[in-house]
Amino acid sequence: MKKTDLRIGNLVGIKETALHADGCNHSEAIFEIEEIKKDVVQFKAYHANEYYKDLNPIPLTEQWLLDFGFEDEGGDDYIVTKGENSLLLSVEKDSIRVFLIYLYGTYNSEYTFLEDILYVHQLQNLYFALTQKELILKERSKE
Repeated sequence: MKKTDLRIGNLVGIKETALHADGCNHSEAIFEIEEIKKDVVQFKAYHANEYYKDLNPIPLTEQWLLDFGFEDEGGDDYIVTKGENSLLLSVEKDSIRVFLIYLYGTYNSEYTFLEDILYVHQLQNLYFALTQKELILKERSKE
């Protein structure tokens, strides 16, 4: 992963091949970025730095959408409404398509395709860019 793809608060994983001073394999864990440094990131509640090359993006799934508070609209669509506009995510085979819905009254609306996204941090970054608010993660359910 590249430094420029990340923001404080992004959720990421660590590759299995990463070496750790504590000797543990953290490949199944999810970490929240607390500080972005020149060559490494610092995670919240984790007392070691990780190199960017050792970070692993988390694939965006339907469960993640629910965990972030998107509502299941039926079929393959999930939506979150904030004020007059909504963000619609359509689950495709290989990615999740993101549309911004502009509402003009009860029945009039316009859809604008924004981009296909694959990873949790991409959704977090896009949501922040559109709303200037963090995408809040509800407590993850047991899978």
